[in-house]
Amino acid sequence: GISVEKILLTHGHLDHAAGLSEALEMFGGKAFVPAGDASLVRSPDSGLRQLMGSEFSGTDDFSAVSDGDRLTAGAMEISVIATPGHTPGSVCYLVTSGSQKVLISGDTLFAGSVGRTDLPGGDPDELDRSIARLAELSDDLPVFPGHGPETDIGTERARNPFWPGETGRKGK
Repeated sequence: GISVEKILLTHGHLDHAAGLSEALEMFGGKAFVPAGDASLVRSPDSGLRQLMGSEFSGTDDFSAVSDGDRLTAGAMEISVIATPGHTPGSVCYLVTSGSQKVLISGDTLFAGSVGRTDLPGGDPDELDRSIARLAELSDDLPVFPGHGPETDIGTERARNPFWPGETGRKGK
């Protein structure tokens, strides 16, 4: 069987946080939320709750994580990488187990796109800097976004129109 040790939120938007209380009740373990988005999880915006049809009223049953923090779960080491832009506190998690690594990117990086910045707290310039930070990672690193198919850093470097460089949206 599987034992859940940790529940990791990459950001505080309702489509990621709304089931947190139920997940903790069902699976146990401990929840981790980016420090910069902790207020979104504690007290979700009532307008956004209505818009998304969510009854989630918030929880404070979590620990906050920040850039550079390291967690462990079984044989896995989890490094927190701050990637603000989609939300002020967005993070990615670099998960390492032996020689294997994966990036859990949440809504920062998708296959062929990046997270939207038009919701409250979004900042396109911050997101550009965050994507540039992810560009330092290895091409063969698998990426598991919060929505859509998996990808890898090399594929995004070659094809993502929002990637920094000559093909990026700002032609940096």
